[in-house]
Amino acid sequence: MDIRQLEYFITIAENGFNLTKAAKALNISQPALSKLIKNFERVEGIKLFTYNKGKLTGLTTAGEKFIHKGISIKKMYNEMYQELREANRCLRGTVTIGIPPVILTVLFGELIPDFIINNPDIKLNIVELGAYELKKKLLLNEIDGAILIDPVNLQNMKTTLIMNDSVSIFMNENHSLAKKKGALSLKEIHREKLMILNDSFMLTHQIRRRFDMENLHPNIFFQSGSWDLLINMCNKTNGISILPTPIGDFYSESIVLKPFKPNFDWRVVFCRNINTVKDKHLLEYVEEYFINFFNNKEQK
Repeated sequence: MDIRQLEYFITIAENGFNLTKAAKALNISQPALSKLIKNFERVEGIKLFTYNKGKLTGLTTAGEKFIHKGISIKKMYNEMYQELREANRCLRGTVTIGIPPVILTVLFGELIPDFIINNPDIKLNIVELGAYELKKKLLLNEIDGAILIDPVNLQNMKTTLIMNDSVSIFMNENHSLAKKKGALSLKEIHREKLMILNDSFMLTHQIRRRFDMENLHPNIFFQSGSWDLLINMCNKTNGISILPTPIGDFYSESIVLKPFKPNFDWRVVFCRNINTVKDKHLLEYVEEYFINFFNNKEQK
């Protein structure tokens, strides 16, 4: 278990065992949170939560002890991280991080200015390119690290999870599928006019692979490097788009989001070459800062 998983369990308890509220507070999907609980209890062979008709109702005796100690550990972790930040005030240098455009806009609008303000002696350069170009630059040591979507599938790379969310189906409120309750399958959408990101995005290749695995031939009507344009196309046409769920936070209620069944994970990772000649202490600090920024954001 890592500190992130511990935070998930504490947040569930703090939200009255309401998985919907806890998932929203943690910025992950409810199915992913439910799966994490089941996997933990199965692997560890212990029940943390009590259930009634499949729903969480409270903590077992073991769960109460676990959460109580977990809160103390979380506090110690935050204090340790704060001390680490203070100790690293003396770090200086330049770090170049590659970030795909969609991830940069959706997730890093607050982090980058926060980092610059709190680390005046570290120059942070951002390279904005698609995932495939960033992978090439990582291998050639032309950048120090990259924010990518898991799985990365590169040798000699260290990947660390930054955020775990999901991919959703976007459509306008008048679309016939918008009125359908619950999640949608690939089979239900493959004949629809699909408007997706262009082939420089890792998500697009993941989408194609999912359709191939089910022997489905999607009707890809339009592709673009701009998720803004894709959302506007959803608004103006009867097409649908497949995009990371957090993009939905930028739009009004006229856009409807539908989850996938089974769940379509969107795992954002910090990736760096383990053979880099860069100052590893500086790069590790930047990595830790990014990870903790999202951890702390989830706690608010």
